[in-house]
Amino acid sequence: MKKEMSYSKKKRLTFGLLVKLLILPILFVGFLIVIKSLDYTTPNFSQGFLINKEEVFQGIYKYAFYIHILASPLALFTGTVNAFFRLEQNYRKWHRVIGTTFLYLVLCLVAPSGLIMSFYAFGGTAGVIGFLVLSVLLFLFAFKGFKSIREQKIQQHQQFMIRAYILMLSAIWLRIFSFVTSHYFEWYGETKYAVIAWASWLPFLLIYEALLYRQKLA
Repeated sequence: MKKEMSYSKKKRLTFGLLVKLLILPILFVGFLIVIKSLDYTTPNFSQGFLINKEEVFQGIYKYAFYIHILASPLALFTGTVNAFFRLEQNYRKWHRVIGTTFLYLVLCLVAPSGLIMSFYAFGGTAGVIGFLVLSVLLFLFAFKGFKSIREQKIQQHQQFMIRAYILMLSAIWLRIFSFVTSHYFEWYGETKYAVIAWASWLPFLLIYEALLYRQKLA
């Protein structure tokens, strides 16, 4: 019995260590996103994210774009801190402050600006719908997370916050998938971007929902 408990404890510790190791690539890619964002202080419409967007950039898209690239890294950082360091166990005040910051960033800045930008997304109709659904779900999950904690429904709050964080990680996976498909498979164009617009978040959300369903059956 003791051996089983010891094995189970070691297994949990090993899994916890592996999960915490994920923070390194997340923060690294997030840092690269911030550095890349500095290029947009002077918009270049001939390449990169703003290619062929010169006409729409003078309207509401311009404001949504800059709000998004400024607020998203902050939301990603605050979400990562709360997701990986479990501050609610020993540092509840900091958990509350960081979590509230994450929610306000997502609800007031990231999701609304992402929604506006989604209508101009590269990748055709499939790409537009992919980013549109992503933005709506991000807002919905963050709002549900806020509502559930106000109602003291801790488990629901945790689940909705994890869902929102999974969607925030789409910014990381989008860059990784784009880099891999371009540099190793030489895959370019609208079709590629439409695929990774969905692949950057949908599989991970489905995996999490499957894990929740499995827990309910256990």
